[in-house]
Amino acid sequence: MLEVVGLSKAFGGLVAVGGVDLSVPQGALFGIIGPNGSGKTTLFNMLTGFLEPSSGEIRFEGLNVRGLSPEHIVRAGIARTFQVVRFHKESTVRETVWAAQSLHLGLGGLFRGIGSPSQKDLAGEVDRILEKTWLKPHADRLARELPFGLVRQLEIARALATRPKILLMDEPASGMNPSETHQLTEDLRRLREDGLTVVLIEHDIEMVMGLCDRIAVLNFGRKIAEGTADQVKNDPDVIAAYLGTKKKRAHA
Repeated sequence: MLEVVGLSKAFGGLVAVGGVDLSVPQGALFGIIGPNGSGKTTLFNMLTGFLEPSSGEIRFEGLNVRGLSPEHIVRAGIARTFQVVRFHKESTVRETVWAAQSLHLGLGGLFRGIGSPSQKDLAGEVDRILEKTWLKPHADRLARELPFGLVRQLEIARALATRPKILLMDEPASGMNPSETHQLTEDLRRLREDGLTVVLIEHDIEMVMGLCDRIAVLNFGRKIAEGTADQVKNDPDVIAAYLGTKKKRAHA
């Protein structure tokens, strides 16, 4: 579904991402891990149009999406969540999800006559998304009033409102307590069961190892390993990168 070939990004003389290859099949739960500064978010920013790659290819369902704007990439079927979540201060939860549909449908598709069948369909879709993300009881609350765990759920709901085929998630469990992380893990499994492909950047290694079918590991902007959880956690280069010692890398 998503194919990345030789993707690189340099800022002056600093190579933030260098020659990364990834292949994400449809229906996968795919994890990307690595130490701080390893290039994970830079990679996501290139995949979603927020950064222009220095070189390499990005293909989604065979379509070359490198260089497309974030809006066009969303409409192609690639959505993302962000590590730092921001909402319009005076919008309710329902309004936030409703507005996100504009990225998929365009404003002309949203603002038709009130009471028309298409309008009812859109409202029903918002309700289904709120139900799926545990936000239905909070639909009329201001987004800024939500507790942290529900803020993360609203970020997922906003992404789902764009009707993605693949969802890229940047540190969704950041700041969550163990109970919230467990709930998020179960939610991601359900989304996959519903047919959504998920690519996950996450520092919670235990969560990634228990959830993802396949995991890629970045270090200093380069992919140093890829495989199943067992393959990755026993890889000498991965152990060395996370321990951060050249001596252990030399012995591996």
